[in-house]
Amino acid sequence: MSAAEVKKKACGCEEPCPYSLYQMLNKCLSRTDFGGDNPRKIRYIELAKQDIVDALNQFRDLVPDLEKFKFPDKDNEQRITFKLKGTIPMCYRETVYNILISIYLSPMHPYHSPVCYVNPTEDMVIRSNENVSEDGRVYLPYLHEWRYPGYDLTGLIQILAMIFGEKCPVFSKKSGKTASQSTSVNPWPTPTPMVCL
Repeated sequence: MSAAEVKKKACGCEEPCPYSLYQMLNKCLSRTDFGGDNPRKIRYIELAKQDIVDALNQFRDLVPDLEKFKFPDKDNEQRITFKLKGTIPMCYRETVYNILISIYLSPMHPYHSPVCYVNPTEDMVIRSNENVSEDGRVYLPYLHEWRYPGYDLTGLIQILAMIFGEKCPVFSKKSGKTASQSTSVNPWPTPTPMVCL
């Protein structure tokens, strides 16, 4: 068995992912409430890592990070929380845009739903609707109905892209128009060409 096959088996990816990513996830998650000696948390951490790796393999503009965060509707304590941050592509009126988001994982992930936010750039403003509040928090039936197995980060991000394509959650401060209505400048550079169907 080659070293690449060993690394592939260690992280469980269908396609090889950098082993250093898996090591980094171990280090990051151990600094959050995922860590500790609780055997239940150890079981969840492996499921969480696999869900994260699957999402990162699918959406390569997302990166793992840690941040002090207070989960809404929980205690008032801020905790070091694992998050995915970066851009996801969405198709709006036959044009591809990248929306900046943050996805915060509960220490009980994947059994509890994550908390998602749209993060506008400095020249953009949140456009609230039934799916996105004024502070950028995302509300979706997928999050409300979250059940594992069957619900995961990859599915969540795909749904975010679809919902954002129907109702763009941000618009430019300068023009007061949604991203799709601004014809002079594309507010989100597209890293790879995509065709909207």
